[in-house]
Amino acid sequence: MSLILISGILLMSAGAQDASAEKLICRREYVVGSRLPRRVCLTKKQWEDAETQARINKDNAINSADRNGRPDTTFGPKPL
Repeated sequence: MSLILISGILLMSAGAQDASAEKLICRREYVVGSRLPRRVCLTKKQWEDAETQARINKDNAINSADRNGRPDTTFGPKPL
């Protein structure tokens, strides 16, 4: 079993045979504070899972900020 850590998300492949059966898709990931991109190779399913998890994390952060009294930044009159 292989483990891959990408942007704080732990991804596991079911096994070496499953990983070799699916084609790897490689992308460059730019790291904050570095001028050199990092090459990350995952299967299509793993990329989809990582994007889904990133979307969930983003939504959780926004909802948490709303619950913690983030000021309203909209302009204009407030609805009654």
